[in-house]
Formats: sequence, structure tokens, C-alpha cells
Amino acid sequence: TYRHTMSVAPLWTFQTFIATLANQDKFAKLVQYFAKTMSYLKLDTDLDTSKRFAKLSSVVGDARRINRFGTELKFIQILTKFSATKLGDVSELLTLLNAAFMTVYIVYDHYFYLAAQGLISGDKKVYKIRSALAWFWGVCFAMALNTLKLYNVHAKEKRELAEKKDATATKAAKQTLLINYFKLIPDFIIAINASELSDKFSNDGLLGVLGITSALQAILTTWPSK
Repeated sequence: TYRHTMSVAPLWTFQTFIATLANQDKFAKLVQYFAKTMSYLKLDTDLDTSKRFAKLSSVVGDARRINRFGTELKFIQILTKFSATKLGDVSELLTLLNAAFMTVYIVYDHYFYLAAQGLISGDKKVYKIRSALAWFWGVCFAMALNTLKLYNVHAKEKRELAEKKDATATKAAKQTLLINYFKLIPDFIIAINASELSDKFSNDGLLGVLGITSALQAILTTWPSK
């Protein structure tokens, strides 16, 4: 019985993890970019398999778009709680800008999907680029906010060490902020590539690896501890 419980324990942990829509998206992102990577790797040796992986990546990507319907409300809630009195606080301002651009990103992502399905009129390519541009700026402000927090936490750690205080919690917070870059930097590269702000500089193999890195960071930092 004990061995049986131990063998199925990872399944219960996984079930707990994907209980929320946000975590389902993280796992789906991992599958999407793994399929993109495999499609690239099989391109020269097995074209049929490459096309199958490319289709899987596209289907999972569309599934993620469907799951994102309504998630803009989370960012809109942040915007509604913002007060003009907080404009002098750089951290609060970066939070506001991130929420604003992420809202635009998700809304245009909806437009792209609906246009691609023929449910609304409009140029789906324009919607896709606008969505990617908003995502790019959202990630930029998220990176700036993370960097600001890291600077403040690092300064706090130095003060605590200088004063011979316990800096364990501060060191843990610093580590978390550093790990965040394993998601932010890949998302930044993927977004700038999709937004066409510059010439295409990434192949699907590299984009796939970046997406896998971003997804794994998000999964590992929210994986149930028990």
C-alpha cells in the first residue's frame, strides 16, 4: 500500500498543480514550445513528423488563446485599484504600465483568434502584431519592475548583513527575483521576434527552447511543495 501510494503521489501532485487555469496554461505552454522545438529538429530528417509537431504546437497555442479569454480582467482589476497619488512611486507606476499593456496584449490576442476563425472582420496579421507589441512592452515593464525590486532587496540584504541581522528571508527573496529572469528574458525575445520590431532573428528551434525555459521556470516556481 505504501509503495502504491508513493507511485501515484506524483500524479496527485500534478492534479493539484493543474487545478487552476493559470497553471494549466503554464503546462500547455511547455507542450506548445516542446512541439515547436521538435518540429524544427525533425524538419530536415522527417518532414511528416515535423509537420505533425508543428500542427500540435499550433493547436495547443490556439487552446491557450481560448483559455486566456477573461484573463484580462485580472489586469483591469489592477488598473482600477490604481490611484493618481501613486504616480510618484516608480514601483507602482511600473505595475500600472505592465497591467495596461498586458490588458491590450490579451484583448488583441482575442481579436487575432476570432479573426483567424472568421468570426470577426479585420486583418488577423495586424491583430497579431499589435498583440505581440503590447506583450513586448508588458514584458519590458515587468523586467524593469523585477530589476527595481532586485535592487531594493539587494540593498536591504547588504544592510542586514552589515548590522549582523538574519538575512535568510531577504536572500530567498533575492533568489526568487533572479530566477524570474529565466522567464522574463525568454518572453522578451519571443515577443520582440513576434512583434516584428526588428528583422526575424530567431528560428523555431531557438524560440522553442526559449519557450520551454520560460514555461519550466513558471512551473517549477509554482509547483506544489507537498
